[in-house]
Amino acid sequence: MNQNEEKDMPVIPENSEPTTPPVTPLTEEKNIESVEQEKLENQVNQELVKEEQTQVQPLSNENQTVVNETTTSNVVSNEAIKDAPTNNPQEPNSNLNNSNNKGPSTFGKIMTVLLFIFLFAFVYFLGDITDYLNQRKLDKQMAELDSGKLMCTSTKQTDTLDIKVSATFTFENKKINQLTYITTSTGDKLEDKKELESLKEQCDILKEEIKDYDGISIVCSLNNGINSVKQIFNYASINIKEVSAAYSEAGGVYPQFKYKDAINSVESKMNSSGYKCEKVSS
Repeated sequence: MNQNEEKDMPVIPENSEPTTPPVTPLTEEKNIESVEQEKLENQVNQELVKEEQTQVQPLSNENQTVVNETTTSNVVSNEAIKDAPTNNPQEPNSNLNNSNNKGPSTFGKIMTVLLFIFLFAFVYFLGDITDYLNQRKLDKQMAELDSGKLMCTSTKQTDTLDIKVSATFTFENKKINQLTYITTSTGDKLEDKKELESLKEQCDILKEEIKDYDGISIVCSLNNGINSVKQIFNYASINIKEVSAAYSEAGGVYPQFKYKDAINSVESKMNSSGYKCEKVSS
């Protein structure tokens, strides 16, 4: 051992108690390793934290604006819901509903009433309207008929007999030229026998009186309770002056019309006398 080593060695006093042994180089080496390992772990943790921070991107201004607007709209909607009355959810449409629920106007009511009155009157007078239209149609058709027959009929009753009278006018170029006048009396052939025979006798007398008259002919018949008196007037050859009141008193029909009287005028007069007339083609 050299002198330098001797100087470095510690001096151990005599009779002193043993002290804690100094730390060996192995222990120091272990402490250094633990410190280094702790530093390494801290460094790794810091690197991980930095990596996580780089992955998390902050919200852009646009996203923040959308979020803010959404939040604001939600807040406004919530406030509107809070402020809206709960007892009338359809209040915003109340004006529209009121306008739609308005009743018809006065003009509409009047038109509706008039329409109902018109329909009622039309249904009530439907039969008369139909008859009128048919008659107008027939009149129009007959007005265009130049030649044909005008057939008029009438009926009446006595205490015992049913009497039917028919007057048929023939015409050409809308001018009359002949009349056939038939009176038919119908009764019971036994109970009304005397009355029917009396009518037959009157017809025979009339026939005898007019045998010298031009333009008039008579046919008398009695069969099975039906008495018929047929008088034919030929207006072209009849002499009105020769036909006296005695002819009418004898049961004849006074020929109130004359040759070539207008058929429409004749029809009008017959209708005024209670006859029902119609024109037919010959």
